[in-house]
Formats: sequence, structure tokens, C-alpha cells
Amino acid sequence: VERSVDTIAGATYTLSLDYAGGMGFLAANTQIGIYVDGVRIATHAGTSPTSSLNWQALSFSFTGNGASRTVAIVLEGGDTLAAGTTVPLRSAMIDDIRLVETLPVGAGVVYGLAGGSIALPRIEAALANAAGGERLSVNLLGLPDGATLTDGVRSAA
Repeated sequence: VERSVDTIAGATYTLSLDYAGGMGFLAANTQIGIYVDGVRIATHAGTSPTSSLNWQALSFSFTGNGASRTVAIVLEGGDTLAAGTTVPLRSAMIDDIRLVETLPVGAGVVYGLAGGSIALPRIEAALANAAGGERLSVNLLGLPDGATLTDGVRSAA
């Protein structure tokens, strides 16, 4: 299973899933690897008896870098070959895959959902010398196209 995920620099991404090793298989034949951008960040292997699946809740985390990242879950285990073949015996089940984004907390950084309102922190600025001759400007960077700023009374697009 593989997906590309657009990430925010510094955000934490938690991949969770339910996992069960194949019924009756050795742990060595049920290993999964979790990869981010082709780099293995974790592995897990477990066993189930021959009569039922032993489901386990698993969780893995990585940090966003502000770019699209490729996340993959790969069935890796198994060096025992199926009788009369060169195919390794491997078995694992996964279910209920979720990826949760936890945004970074920092001064002057805010996030919101597209099309929704975003509460900005109070912005205060003042000139060092009120005698004159100085100019004060405040710039808000990273606003999406079409954004409107409002204080509830006045608006600027």
C-alpha cells in the first residue's frame, strides 16, 4: 500500500493501522515495513494461531518537511519458499489505516481549513521614534489567493 501525502514542515504525521500476522505463519514470514520516501522507519511482525487472527493496533510517526512524502506499507517477511516454487511464503492482514496530522505550534504560525475562517493572533506594531520621518509596515506572508482579512468590521482582500 503506498500513498503520496502533502506535508507541512514540522508537522507530525501518525500512521495507525490494525495488523494481524497470517494464521499459523511464523513471525519471520509476517513482517511489514513502514517506509517514508523509500526509507524504512519501522517494522513489525506478529503471529496468529491457526484458528483465528490476532489483531494488534499499531502506530508509527514521521515529521513533515513541507513537501509531498511517499508513505508505504510493505509485506517484507519470509524466506521460506512455497513447495515447488521460488515464491516466499508471506502473510499479514492490515485494516483501518489512518493518517493523522498534528500541526506544529509556533509563534506567528497559524493554520486553517480551506474555505474556513482562521483566527489570527493579535498583531501589534509601533515605531521606535514617534517624532516622525519613519514608516511602519506590517506584512502578512503566505495568505492564499482570494483570502480576505477582517476584524469583524473592516475587511481587506
